[in-house]
Amino acid sequence: MRILMPLMFLLFTVSCDNQIESNTEELTEIVVTAQRLPEVQINSDELECLTANIYFEARGEPDLGKLAVAHVTLNRVRSKSFPNDICGVVYQAKTNSKGNPIRHKCQFSWYCDGKREVIDEKDKYEEIRRLAHEFLSAPNEDITDGAEFYHAVSVSPFWRKSFQQTVVINDHIFYKKG
Repeated sequence: MRILMPLMFLLFTVSCDNQIESNTEELTEIVVTAQRLPEVQINSDELECLTANIYFEARGEPDLGKLAVAHVTLNRVRSKSFPNDICGVVYQAKTNSKGNPIRHKCQFSWYCDGKREVIDEKDKYEEIRRLAHEFLSAPNEDITDGAEFYHAVSVSPFWRKSFQQTVVINDHIFYKKG
């Protein structure tokens, strides 16, 4: 919408009365072209990993909070300090000699908090899957300003002072490397 509105204004102001109709048709072509985005191939495993992460980290949050978790996950994928795929980021953990995650030594606490991960709100999970699919399908502005870390406002982890706070969204505070 930001792109189309200036085009409409520009076409209207530079047009002569007898050319408005042809310019309007030209604008229609631009609008139709802009709406036909290329089909993005989304890896189903990556989609499920992102959906699970959003579900267990932020299912009670409004969409903005859910999107913030998605942004942190993708910011980590893009960082050299983390695995380079969504599932690798979501399930990153220190492991014991048997390869099992060590309790409370994971990047996302839900993965190794000792509780069984049960998806008991199927409708909520499907809603989050649609949101995650849309998030991965289209580029969007990073609402966390590049954050790779966050925590609930109810806690004060020791590591927070090592990073620059970027934003508070709902019940979470977000940080990036300074």
